[in-house]
Amino acid sequence: RFPYGGGVVCVCVQAFGEVRAGRILGDGADFSTFPRSAATVFMIFCGSPWQLLMYDCQVEPPFCTEGRDCGHRVGAMVFFVLLKLSAQLILFNLYLSACVEGYLEAWALENSPVGHGVFDKVRKVWFEFDPKRSMKIKAAQVA
Repeated sequence: RFPYGGGVVCVCVQAFGEVRAGRILGDGADFSTFPRSAATVFMIFCGSPWQLLMYDCQVEPPFCTEGRDCGHRVGAMVFFVLLKLSAQLILFNLYLSACVEGYLEAWALENSPVGHGVFDKVRKVWFEFDPKRSMKIKAAQVA
């Protein structure tokens, strides 16, 4: 849902928007603006190397300037692990709902009054009118 996603993206911008570029954090993935942060969170949801992003967001002195472009060591670890866990739960729920939906559709077809036997009868009658299997029947043949 958007409120959850928008909140996550805003937290990313506030917490990691000024962090110095690293191995992954930089040109392709960063949290400097809302749109870039949203794209980066989407990349994490889709399975990009989130661990490397987490390590980039944990940068500390002397590899950064104190108070300007340093990350949060524990905060980044907690945030990225929770983000990845929630992403996996969301994707698992989507997968599970697709499986249940497919099962329910198959069950509904199986219990339908129009079963497989009806389709076999239709196919036999069709082939009587179309022995060459051209998939075309003249209107005069049907009437």
